[in-house]
Amino acid sequence: MVGPCDSGKSVIANSLAEATDLTGGNYRPTKGVRILEFECNGLRNSSNRTLKADVELWDCSGNSDYESCWPAMWKDTHGVIIVYNPDNLDHNGEISKWYTHFISQQGLRDSQCMLFAHLKPDGSKQVVDLTGSLSRLKCVHTSMEDRPEVIRQEFRTFLTHVWEAWAAKRDQEELSIVNN
Repeated sequence: MVGPCDSGKSVIANSLAEATDLTGGNYRPTKGVRILEFECNGLRNSSNRTLKADVELWDCSGNSDYESCWPAMWKDTHGVIIVYNPDNLDHNGEISKWYTHFISQQGLRDSQCMLFAHLKPDGSKQVVDLTGSLSRLKCVHTSMEDRPEVIRQEFRTFLTHVWEAWAAKRDQEELSIVNN
């Protein structure tokens, strides 16, 4: 989970992992990265097969002081969620940087990435038109105040897409080994 500072990454990560709730209180920026581990059961793939995912969710700081740590953060990444606040005009410009570094340069498919346009409780609920590569991504408008269950369901759907992309890559690598 990546994106600009103060976009709501930790709040969303905590909700998904059913960890301590940080929806209220003062903003405390993440230092480097926090790793949350949890299970997500009852996922259904395109073959209607039930899956269980062991999730390792990395809640990465949006502070550019940690940019030298990014290669370690994206190593072996199977999916990326970019979180931003559409009410913050600086965030709208920053998200393409996150896409470039964590999606394009790592060779991930668009199905392995999604956007959470996360609104603060007092936000204007404006919709931002995304351009270029970002316009192809699934974008979910969220607010922890009124729709946390939507975030969880969208995450479960995203996990299914990530799992299917990972399984297809694994199958392709195994076939390549057999054919050599």
